[in-house]
Amino acid sequence: MKKNNIMIFSLLLLLISSCSNKQEKDTVSPGKLAQELRLTIKNVVKAAATGLGGIVIDRDGKVDTALIRKFVANADFLDDKTGYFFVNDFTNNYIIANPKEPNAVGNDGSNRKDYRGNFFIRLMANKAITGGGYLNYFVKDTATGKEQIKESYVEIIPNTNFYIGAGQYIGLTNYPRYRNSPQPSNPRQ
Repeated sequence: MKKNNIMIFSLLLLLISSCSNKQEKDTVSPGKLAQELRLTIKNVVKAAATGLGGIVIDRDGKVDTALIRKFVANADFLDDKTGYFFVNDFTNNYIIANPKEPNAVGNDGSNRKDYRGNFFIRLMANKAITGGGYLNYFVKDTATGKEQIKESYVEIIPNTNFYIGAGQYIGLTNYPRYRNSPQPSNPRQ
């Protein structure tokens, strides 16, 4: 059984890593790239949710959170390996896995607010339990340290109380709907 889980886990990682789009930045507009990336993120989240749902229940019927954390830690995707997953519990908003914020793992995310005052982990949980989908929120880009819109796609991992998500940071100047949004004078996270 354990050997089968390891093989399935390896195949799932291979599938996720092969889902990234080859994007020619010289011939495609930034908006087109964002749309392609949006679709890629949705597809890899769906594949990861389905795959994890089939292998994370142990013999005692409990969710193997160590396996989820191992998967998330090793499942970077996109050509430049900047894509990553996060997993949270939708019943209590606990952060189960997040390779970019390891100190947050195991903590309650219920009261975490984005730069606009939205309880974004609560909003993600609600989005997941109502069928999954996209959600925008305003956070610090882990690569640049600047406030940006993060658009994430979330979906429930079958047979669990968890949802998995991944997203892309969208600069305020490149996202027309938010171009004229007021900027915070004193950002908080």
